[in-house]
Amino acid sequence: MKQKLSLILVMLLSVNLLAQIEFTNEDLAPEGTTFYISGDTIPNQDISIGIPGPDRTWDFSSLIEHDVDTIIFNLPDWTPYPDEFPDANFAIESLSDLGFVYLVRNDDECSGIGAVGPFEEFGILSAPLEPKEIVYDFPEQYGNSRDEIFSIEVTVETSTPWIDSIRIKKATEKNSFVDAWGTMILPLGTFETIRVKEARHEYDTIWGKSFGNWVLISSEEREKTTYIWLTDNPTIGYTLVSLDYNTDNFEVKGVDFINVIPVGIVKETITQTKAFPNPAFNFINIEFENINQGSLSIFDISGNKIEQKFITSNNHLTLNLSNYKSGLYFYLITTTEGEISGRGKFIKN
Repeated sequence: MKQKLSLILVMLLSVNLLAQIEFTNEDLAPEGTTFYISGDTIPNQDISIGIPGPDRTWDFSSLIEHDVDTIIFNLPDWTPYPDEFPDANFAIESLSDLGFVYLVRNDDECSGIGAVGPFEEFGILSAPLEPKEIVYDFPEQYGNSRDEIFSIEVTVETSTPWIDSIRIKKATEKNSFVDAWGTMILPLGTFETIRVKEARHEYDTIWGKSFGNWVLISSEEREKTTYIWLTDNPTIGYTLVSLDYNTDNFEVKGVDFINVIPVGIVKETITQTKAFPNPAFNFINIEFENINQGSLSIFDISGNKIEQKFITSNNHLTLNLSNYKSGLYFYLITTTEGEISGRGKFIKN
């Protein structure tokens, strides 16, 4: 009887262990992958984080897509700013804010070391992370926990009266804990997952330099809790679900989730564009690889789309810039299938 009981316990334990997935570097998609991240900004009340522990089920099948962000995995040399972080061997681009995060990725971890992108009225800024932030600590598995402290800081000149420069600093204390594993049900399908609870304490400060002295202008503290679900399903390759949680009233504030299987893109065509004259005054010509159909989108420095032109069997467009304000602009060329065919930037004088 004891032998049979021991055998049953071993079998049950084996099934239990097999159900717990790990998320490794091999499960993170390669460069050249595009992700369309759907956002549900007002999730139904049945979307709940549940309790931590093993063998949980999260039914998020009622999620609705209210907006979409496009994320692209790059190599640093495919981006406009590879020299800003020469130690990086990986980069993530967000098309919604025209920003780039630079990372070091290997079999032990994937860590952010800095970012470049438009920052309000200050233009394009480069901001290093000191020290790095660990995005994924491979292998991510049930029971893992880590604490981190890091900050990001930028200093810019300003035309504000009596203030020569402004220094903006965000310091973060972060705890990550893989507190559950189980099954996630999405509109896209059902996935075996692990869940990471990420708690952040953020300190934001703004300083102004006046007559050679730094003076504190404002400071703010906030708590932020995010739940992240990861899967080793080979069709995903990124964070499956990310949920913002309000610990004060125990409500879900918003959910980002993958609702479309990620696609690969042909990176070799992305840099085959030319904008001239640059800087431009009233008109600019943009040349690109010949595509049958697609569109050319223009974004201002804040990431707002200000114009879109449709492309039909052509390899160049001429834009009238007479109504554009002076400044830096970005353009993005996409095919009708949603693949990126080209990108670049120009200055309007």
